[in-house]
Amino acid sequence: IFETPVDWQVFIPDALQNFTTEDLAKSLNINPKLAQKMAYCLRKTNLIGLAGKKGRANLYMRNF
Repeated sequence: IFETPVDWQVFIPDALQNFTTEDLAKSLNINPKLAQKMAYCLRKTNLIGLAGKKGRANLYMRNF
């Protein structure tokens, strides 16, 4: 059960500080589309924020 935003931290591996959705997909061994949906949800809950761009991809950073 996810009761607080901190509970969602388990979805971002500790090794990722600044990352793209492709990095997230590779580190969790999931489909890139699912990683994009995860990033959207995590960003809306302010657990990650936009850190800039890496090429054409959004670069995210942890907010916790």
